[in-house]
Amino acid sequence: MENQLNSVNVETAVQLIKTNKDLQLLDIRGPYEVKATGFIEGSMLLDPSDRQIIETIENLDRDKEYLLYCASGGRSFAVS
Repeated sequence: MENQLNSVNVETAVQLIKTNKDLQLLDIRGPYEVKATGFIEGSMLLDPSDRQIIETIENLDRDKEYLLYCASGGRSFAVS
């Protein structure tokens, strides 16, 4: 399976979440941001300040689809 990276807008992300029950959500925000704004239930929280974040991402199942999100899009793009 070829890995593919696509950037999507909020509307497309909402559609993907609604229609793809196997989609794994990765929240790339710090604890203070999650506490301040909440999170999407079922998301895997990945603190960008955690030194193990790269190892965690490298160990994800490559056969699954993931949707990464953060506050503005910069971190989710940087770790992908």
